[in-house]
Amino acid sequence: MKGEKVWNLCMQVTQELALHPDTMLQFSATQIWEFIESGMGILIPHPHNPTELAAFAKLYQWPGHNQQGKILYEFGSWVVPAKHQNQEFGKNVLHKIVQQGKYVTPDCQIIGVTEHHNTKPIAVMSQAGGISLAKDQWPSNLKIKLGGGKAQVVVIDVSNI
Repeated sequence: MKGEKVWNLCMQVTQELALHPDTMLQFSATQIWEFIESGMGILIPHPHNPTELAAFAKLYQWPGHNQQGKILYEFGSWVVPAKHQNQEFGKNVLHKIVQQGKYVTPDCQIIGVTEHHNTKPIAVMSQAGGISLAKDQWPSNLKIKLGGGKAQVVVIDVSNI
């Protein structure tokens, strides 16, 4: 992908994130670009219209290590525009970002965190082989940021999908 095309897709990601100000962390197009350039973000253009965003996701490395001494990545900022949902783009970007995390750090833990009522991402992660973790199984270095840390969330381990 060329620079201007990527920038336009990054702008589309910020627009998608802006639709969910209370449930998703907000990032600028510059930050999205940096995630991609660093290998911590995956941007998927639509195969039939490469100027249109099909999906995006990024990894966030939590400070420290989990109980097993592994680096912890959170799979997040997962967006699939409404008109492209139910077309496998969400599952595709999930698999690609997990592959990327395992490429960067082969022995890491990768989790998805979403609000408990957000059934679509929970279903996609579960159907892909993700394992829902009970609160006492959550990685010790995970801190919930949504809702001032009080959001009701589901944590799903997608490390081995």
